[in-house]
Amino acid sequence: FPPLWLNELLVFNTNGIMDNFSEREPWIELFNRGSNSVNLTGLFLTDNLSNLTQWAFPAGGSLAAREFRVLWADGETNETAATNFHTSFRLTNSSGTIALVRTNAGRTEVLDYVNYFGLTPNRAFGSWPDGQPLDRQIFFFATSGASNNPSGAPVPVLINEFSAANAGPGGLRDPVDGLFQDWFELYNPNTNAFDLSGYFLTDTLAQPTKSQIPLNTYIAGHGYLLVWADNQPAQNGLSPFGDLHVNFSLSAAGEAIALFAPDGTLQSAVVFGPQFQNVSMGLFPEGSTNGGYRFMTNFTPRAANSVTPAPTTFPVTANLLADNSMVLAWPSLAGRTYRLEFKTALEDAGWTQIGGDLSTSSAVFALTNSTGVATQRFFRVLLVR
Repeated sequence: FPPLWLNELLVFNTNGIMDNFSEREPWIELFNRGSNSVNLTGLFLTDNLSNLTQWAFPAGGSLAAREFRVLWADGETNETAATNFHTSFRLTNSSGTIALVRTNAGRTEVLDYVNYFGLTPNRAFGSWPDGQPLDRQIFFFATSGASNNPSGAPVPVLINEFSAANAGPGGLRDPVDGLFQDWFELYNPNTNAFDLSGYFLTDTLAQPTKSQIPLNTYIAGHGYLLVWADNQPAQNGLSPFGDLHVNFSLSAAGEAIALFAPDGTLQSAVVFGPQFQNVSMGLFPEGSTNGGYRFMTNFTPRAANSVTPAPTTFPVTANLLADNSMVLAWPSLAGRTYRLEFKTALEDAGWTQIGGDLSTSSAVFALTNSTGVATQRFFRVLLVR
């Protein structure tokens, strides 16, 4: 068998190389891994396995040793000239099959084939290392006529902030319908714009393809994209801010948010516990997973996360028990230390600490406190460190 391989292909060519008629067209790259030239006469390419001899290579063509050759898969065979070959079929879909075929002793034999998927504008699909059929992948950077480049991929976009209990009047309104609905924010930590076309968003890690991001969806370098988790994807394209809408909502009781690449690889995810009304959670420092997600009483959609000035008090919920004691709960983060204090009257000069400093590994800290014979008591929670 000749050492020829289908090495790379690109379907949606909007800013890449041009053919011999100065047109940006889909292309397929062939690679001769051998040390000798290979005659291409008698070989075929097809995107239809029911028609293995769909397009024949022009007679007399050859591929030199270690040569990469771009073939234009544009359905315009009349544009073939010299080594600029144009196939009789055109690649148009984000997924499909390409086969390299030969006829030999009255038989039709498939030399190599590629099942590609998840392609978006200017994303290529091919082999790494070059010239082998086992490890094929989506490439962020197309390398027509040259060795494939698996490195240099941008840092994935991050789930930067979210609000799973967004409500009026203090919450954030969807500019399309004026409703208070769940939302989350994506952040691009890269210098250059990031193409999210064909990526997927989900609130269920076991269902990574729940809501696909539309084509031509970009986030500017160090930019933000707000996503409304409102079960209304029909509102995409209507927001004056370019916000997205997905076909799921978030649960204030806790669940997950995840971003998956078109090839199914996880890019960013957060699994969260119970949430508080109009208190978001976000990464701090901005776009970094080192510090984890923090509760933020001042939510910052479409803008940098901020805990400056740092909140010194937290929203506290309280439930009165039959024995005249209170169960108090507030959002907490693992590794942080809190202090619970009270007053019997707001005009009192100082606050009294209850017990010692507190820490927990859960998302919500709950503490029972006996109020004794007091008819009222005011509490506050301080972040110590």
